[in-house]
Amino acid sequence: MPEGEDNAGGSEAFQQPVLAPGAAFLAGLRATPLTPGIILFAAMIGFGALARDAGFSLTQSVLTTALIFQLPGQVALVDQ
Repeated sequence: MPEGEDNAGGSEAFQQPVLAPGAAFLAGLRATPLTPGIILFAAMIGFGALARDAGFSLTQSVLTTALIFQLPGQVALVDQ
């Protein structure tokens, strides 16, 4: 390319490296659990605090989490 011309109007700084399909799949698998995992962890911390304030023991809280793995259902159970 002659000097002073842009390649299709884009900057080289914004171009992503091209990965092989297998490498792209593995990169996606590594990146996927980050955000949902952080959100789930924070929600379970909040449920633990709610259960403790409601008078549930640690055993009851863990059993509730193992048997009712839906946070709205757990909150309704603790609230009642």
